[in-house]
Amino acid sequence: MVSVYLSPSLTVSLEQLNKITLFKNTILVGDFNAKNPLWGAPSMDTRGKIVDKFISLNNLVCLNKGDGTHLNPNGSLSHLDIALSTPSLAATLDCNIFEDSWGSDHFPLIITFTLINFNSNFLSTNSFNYSKADWVNFSLALEEHQNFQDTITDPALAYDNLLRFFTKARGEHIPLHKGPFNHIYTPFWNSDCSKAKLEKK
Repeated sequence: MVSVYLSPSLTVSLEQLNKITLFKNTILVGDFNAKNPLWGAPSMDTRGKIVDKFISLNNLVCLNKGDGTHLNPNGSLSHLDIALSTPSLAATLDCNIFEDSWGSDHFPLIITFTLINFNSNFLSTNSFNYSKADWVNFSLALEEHQNFQDTITDPALAYDNLLRFFTKARGEHIPLHKGPFNHIYTPFWNSDCSKAKLEKK
């Protein structure tokens, strides 16, 4: 995990942020002093635009749920503290604001990790065979759907509809693999490789 504090008097650039070393499994938490609706602020400032660009370029996920994290002198809350993670961890993390600031003007972010166990019962023996997909009709099914022409007034509903339309088009135009999925190893793979992999685990 990397902690970041950006001083209010410091000019932040995308180049400076990109100097942060990111690994496959990274949690990036800090007082970014940046405002952006992405993490709940009512407006976006210059720092918010820079951090937003940094998130996009590095394919990061913002874990904040929109709650204010900084207590202003007038009693209102600002959204300055941000928790980011790489996509490989995002589904296992939950971010919440701790109710007690412990005398600080910032409320702590509590990041909770939940281990997800995937067992054999969870995985289906059938998977979609994308190599045999009818992409032309898949695209047409989505393009011709009336709901895609409507103005979006409720993002949550629009997202649910998008998933529903994609799932329907996938079921109609992408066939399934039948039976158990057999992993195809590279040509050099042999019994010694399998043994070494097992010993490593």
